[in-house]
Amino acid sequence: NITHKYKKTFTLDELRALIRNGEIQNHVSVGDTIWIMFDGKEVPYDVIGFDVEELADKTLDHSMTIQAHVAIEAREFDTKGDYGSNVWADSELREYLQSDEFKERFADLIPYLAKVKKNNSNGEQTEDLFFLLSKEEFDPEETPYEFYENKANRVKFTEDGNTCRHWTRSAYRGYSYYTWYVTSDGCVDYYYANWARRCAPACTIA
Repeated sequence: NITHKYKKTFTLDELRALIRNGEIQNHVSVGDTIWIMFDGKEVPYDVIGFDVEELADKTLDHSMTIQAHVAIEAREFDTKGDYGSNVWADSELREYLQSDEFKERFADLIPYLAKVKKNNSNGEQTEDLFFLLSKEEFDPEETPYEFYENKANRVKFTEDGNTCRHWTRSAYRGYSYYTWYVTSDGCVDYYYANWARRCAPACTIA
């Protein structure tokens, strides 16, 4: 279900129909909250943008991107080598987010999602069902997402309502083991890829 500022409620079937008909923005706004089942309970996801993604399925014209408001458990970005690798395409975190294990946690939502093509720090493009935002996508001056034109929206929370650090998918240039992340107060910094941090996955309904 999605809760709009006017308290309208939609099923996922109704939501996808509105998206595909190009009518979703008459009913849902950036910053609205969608409540989805995750690990058997409803959790909040923020609506961060419409028709932003390059969809892998070229038969689809419209989309709505949502992102976790509550960051999931802390995991390493990658642990290869001495300090881990910061390459998103080959990272253990990306592998986990595309895994059957992770998809099972969103069993109700999976049929409504579309893979998207994402450009990455090393110039490589990936196709992802669940993805992390890049450093640039969090930047108010560069982001294609209306939601992140407000820097305060970078901040994510734990299940207890505390602010937390969370990974981006972007590599720090010059070092193969530093990865950018968002701090608990919404700034962007970098640290070793083999360090465990939470993440706020995004996905796209289309």
